[in-house]
Amino acid sequence: MNDKIQIRIICPACSGHVYLSVRNEIGSPVSKYTRPSLCSACGGTGKQTQWISSVEYASMLLAFKAEKQP
Repeated sequence: MNDKIQIRIICPACSGHVYLSVRNEIGSPVSKYTRPSLCSACGGTGKQTQWISSVEYASMLLAFKAEKQP
């Protein structure tokens, strides 16, 4: 069985924060600040699409269920 399931995961590049602080700008002759820019890996959504097998999906569901039980 090679069924694939699409899931959404937190973007590993921005950790789901949508913005990256990578641009250093000069505001005045004495002050510098960091300008945030949208994450190019996720397109500014904070999530990425990943395809996993149905077997991996089933084991993920079992792991979540085990976490919820006391």
